[in-house]
Amino acid sequence: MQNQNRRHRTPPASMEPQPVIGRSMDALQAILQSQNQSWDPRMLQIGIDFMLIYAYDYLPSLPAYTAAPFSRAGAAWVPDGVDRIGHLPDLILRDIISRLPVKDGARTAVLASRWRSLWRSAPLVLDDIHFLTAIAAGPAGRPCIGDEPPGLADAVSRVLAAHPGPFRSVHLTCSTMEAHRGEVARWLDALAAKAVQELAFINRPWPLDIRLPATLFSCASLTRLHLGVWRFPDTAAVPRSAAFPNLRDLGLSFVNMDERDLTFLLDRSPVLEVLTMILQIGLRLRLVSRTVRCLQLCMTKVDDVALVDAPCLEMFLLFMAGMSKASRIKIGTDEATGKASLKLWKEGGPITCVLRHMKKVVFHEFKGSINEIVFLKFIAENARFLEKMVIVVDYACYSSGEDVNSTLNPLTCAKWVSGTCKLQVFKSPFEGTTGSPVYDIRLASEFSQITDPFDLIYYRESL
Repeated sequence: MQNQNRRHRTPPASMEPQPVIGRSMDALQAILQSQNQSWDPRMLQIGIDFMLIYAYDYLPSLPAYTAAPFSRAGAAWVPDGVDRIGHLPDLILRDIISRLPVKDGARTAVLASRWRSLWRSAPLVLDDIHFLTAIAAGPAGRPCIGDEPPGLADAVSRVLAAHPGPFRSVHLTCSTMEAHRGEVARWLDALAAKAVQELAFINRPWPLDIRLPATLFSCASLTRLHLGVWRFPDTAAVPRSAAFPNLRDLGLSFVNMDERDLTFLLDRSPVLEVLTMILQIGLRLRLVSRTVRCLQLCMTKVDDVALVDAPCLEMFLLFMAGMSKASRIKIGTDEATGKASLKLWKEGGPITCVLRHMKKVVFHEFKGSINEIVFLKFIAENARFLEKMVIVVDYACYSSGEDVNSTLNPLTCAKWVSGTCKLQVFKSPFEGTTGSPVYDIRLASEFSQITDPFDLIYYRESL
């Protein structure tokens, strides 16, 4: 714990020189080459691809289905030739059309006179990946750096102009936004005017500091927003009335922004439930939100995380968060208690959540250290309402011939305060000392798919 009045003297990363932001790719390649004569230019592209893969992984799945053939030849033969689809109500037909790739949905207008108005009256689902060929696709099926697929931006502009709305879900992730600054502004105008609900807006590098138009704040209908590889609008010039009154899910991937911009964004999102930050660098996060339930920091380097006022927070997830020794996570305030030791759990006094609320503990990649045993033993001897403790033993631990049961003996022989708790021990399926569970950025925050992340099971064989 850190005292709230203590001054943090380490300068934030945002004040340090940024060798990437504001430079062209050629200039950055030249700098890297001058620093290392054996530098392989392909490594920069690999790094950018890696960055975008994580941004793409957070994209929600669209209802549009691309695998089915859209032709009479691919349809099952109907013996009596009756058009059963044509007899369905318009409401169902609109739902069917909205689940087709946008090109196929628009083509339904040629089927019959009744179909001509259905596409325009169906909520639009648009993913610009549907305009790509397999050759143009890169990581996660989307292109990274390099030449933009020809005609892509024009196709997006035509669809956004032709459809009257509303826009159910729009993913614009495959265009090099530097070459389409005018189109970007018009796209956001159209999205705002036609009540877009879900928007993923990712810039294909390079450069990395394209300013996102402030028109974004006109999209008051948004319920889900994912921004990637942009410089955030100057919030000082944004009207104070601007807000996202319906926004529940916000994702930021490599968005160049100041602390005041993030504060502004959170202040203007009164019903926000999920905040995910991917590859963010040099921010101090002060979470003041009465509604946020899930906070994810993925491959993000932060100097401070202060949960100032977040009474509804249920999950705080860290995945490869590069937190330096100067970083702080602050949950409430208290005086420092000194250096931690194995006696910490006994000397620290009662912990209310352990005594009265904790029901489930899952310990991943257990390596058999005394610190781990002491921690788990403390839980077992104090958690009155504990129902289950699961220990997943690291591959190197059980494959080395070490007697895991003997290692766990101090835990199994402890005086468990809960008489109904079940202890389960499993083998980790990940070989090697660096094995770890696969982290799913999107699934981790999907309350509709899984209410308890501890219920995600990747292990099978028990010890």
